[in-house]
Amino acid sequence: MEKQPLDWFFELLSFSLLLGFGYVLYYLPSLPEEVPIHLNGRGEVDGWGSPWVMLMLPVIGLGVWIIMTLVQRSPENFNYPVKITEENKAYQYALSLRFMRFIKASIMVLFAFICKGMVDLAL
Repeated sequence: MEKQPLDWFFELLSFSLLLGFGYVLYYLPSLPEEVPIHLNGRGEVDGWGSPWVMLMLPVIGLGVWIIMTLVQRSPENFNYPVKITEENKAYQYALSLRFMRFIKASIMVLFAFICKGMVDLAL
């Protein structure tokens, strides 16, 4: 299916944020020996660990990005609220793929903000 400009925007946003996880790698050598790895509901640090734990977020983000990219390849397997016919198939597939791209980009934005916040807090 041909991507529209909005689809390209979501794809490029999620991919660029995926590359932005390099922020953690860049600052990893300059992090202290113990970094905050967990915050409670009030925003207070209640867990400490090795700076290498910070790599979990980019790895999980990469995993989510890969899985969602692979799932997007088969929109015929998605659940739809309407019966898919030859007349509405292209529209429904395009709509569901755009939604998947939006969700993927939103997750990458969330992971990027968390990674940046955790690195900044550790520094």
